[in-house]
Amino acid sequence: MGLAEALQDVPKGVPHVRCGVDKIRQQLDGEDLAVLNETLAKIASMPGNKRTNGQTGMTVSWLARVLTDNGYKVSKSVLNRHVSGTCACEFV
Repeated sequence: MGLAEALQDVPKGVPHVRCGVDKIRQQLDGEDLAVLNETLAKIASMPGNKRTNGQTGMTVSWLARVLTDNGYKVSKSVLNRHVSGTCACEFV
C-alpha cells in the first residue's frame, strides 16, 4: 500500500472527553456510588414535565446543588445531558 492509500484509511475517532457524571462516579465507591446511580436512574426515568412542574423535588437542579455542596462541582446542564442520554457516556 502506498502513502496515498494509507492516508485515505483514517481510523474512527474515539472521544477522550468524559461525561462530568462519569468523572464524579470515578471518585465514589460503596454506598455513595450506589445512591448516586440510583438517584440518576430515578431522575432519568421520570417524565421531564413531572420534574419541571414541581411535582417532585428530585430534579437535576437539586442534584447539582447537592453534589456541589458535597465537593463535586457539576452543572445542571451536565446532569441534564447525562439523564437524557446525550452525554459523552453514550458515545464511548
